[in-house]
Amino acid sequence: MIKGKVIAVCASPERGAGKHRVSEGVLIEGMGLSGDAHFGFRRRQVSLLSYERILAADADLDIDAAPGDFAENITTLGMNLSLVRLGSEAIIGTAKIRILERGKPEHGPGDYSFQGVALLAKEGLFAEVIESGCVAEGDDIVFLEIPNGRDD
Repeated sequence: MIKGKVIAVCASPERGAGKHRVSEGVLIEGMGLSGDAHFGFRRRQVSLLSYERILAADADLDIDAAPGDFAENITTLGMNLSLVRLGSEAIIGTAKIRILERGKPEHGPGDYSFQGVALLAKEGLFAEVIESGCVAEGDDIVFLEIPNGRDD
């Protein structure tokens, strides 16, 4: 079982920009984070990125990124997201999500990056909301199911 904490909940009213901390939000089944520009019927409804990777990028690349700067919705703490398999389900606050993708195809210059770094596109997890609920800073994240086999 993989467990961690929500260190930040982040949203932005416009696409192609970093997100700002909202401290809490509502994840809506089949839609994503209410109030975020990516809210709606699409495959990648919610994104997760680890705070540890943000801190490592800050140190390695001499940048000063904070939660939301890489356009993630949920910044995690205390868990290695690279161990999470596609198809895994997790409880975040009172919501439930399913991991669909690790990273995403880079589309070119239009992709959002913070000071030239697109960490979410390379290392983030993208999920669908399968049960609506509230999520807030400090909430637990618990992965319930780690499917056997390889990630595709």
